[in-house]
Amino acid sequence: MELLGTLAATWVILFGLWWAFRKMTSPPRVVEVPDPPSLKGAVHSLPKIASEARIIAFIDSWVSLLEREDYEAAYAHTAHWENGTWSAELIRRVIKGYGQQLPTQRVTLAGRATDISQRKDVDRHEKPQSWSVGYIAYDLNLDGVLSDLTATFVIFEKDDYLAIVLEDIHVL
Repeated sequence: MELLGTLAATWVILFGLWWAFRKMTSPPRVVEVPDPPSLKGAVHSLPKIASEARIIAFIDSWVSLLEREDYEAAYAHTAHWENGTWSAELIRRVIKGYGQQLPTQRVTLAGRATDISQRKDVDRHEKPQSWSVGYIAYDLNLDGVLSDLTATFVIFEKDDYLAIVLEDIHVL
């Protein structure tokens, strides 16, 4: 009887894991394709055929602007949703308000190696979701040390170019 109970519990756990995995790997059901959101900014753009290395180089140049604490230029470097909340001041406040919240704290391009490695991931959708063709997750270094503060971006396809849209800066 105890074996039967153990088998039943194991089956329930395995079924739960299978169900969760199936939900994670199942493509979303799309009934209608929404119109792309309006963009503002996008001073810089990339060709549609930009490689992952070129996209990361674009984000590296954004980080270099943050390193110089030129938040206005960093804000202008990427595109933003027309009704979005990001501003140069908000970017500054998020960076300065993270962790130890030091007024001298800043993002740096280079970071010391620690027990974790910096993530600079470009994830292109296998089947583009209308206007969104990918996602970028980029871990930020603060004062030369890798942090768990991550900048995320949406790769937005428009006409004959890619716009990189700042989505969020948060702990991921």
